[in-house]
Amino acid sequence: MKDFVNHKGQKYLFKIPAREFVKANSKRLAEWALTNGKYNLSSIYFEDTDFPEYGYGYPNANRLLSNKEPNPLFPYRNDCYLFITNADLTQIEVLVFLNGRNHVSGYYQRLIDGDLDKELQSLRAQAKLFYNYESAL
Repeated sequence: MKDFVNHKGQKYLFKIPAREFVKANSKRLAEWALTNGKYNLSSIYFEDTDFPEYGYGYPNANRLLSNKEPNPLFPYRNDCYLFITNADLTQIEVLVFLNGRNHVSGYYQRLIDGDLDKELQSLRAQAKLFYNYESAL
């Protein structure tokens, strides 16, 4: 994730329409992607309309980016991400499952079913502040 930290020490990602830069079959194209302008962390796929706050995605699995630069996420290509968002995607929680790419549908379903709620509460209680964005204002 160091490639997504700016010179101030802030994690820096923003959402953009995936169609602006992702080359994929239109049936498999996510609506949004998270990027820092240089690297794409992941597209976000929202598949369950009953749970629009939950999505999933993956690191880019290509060894090289489109500009032939090495992809810093390539070593993590087998991981999967689950996303918990608010309605307008201004707050996004990213859950990383190491080597979980082939099991993403199971993890996604467990998230929707609430099976991960206790683990999430525990992790949130243990979380440490990465950067105090309020003090930067």
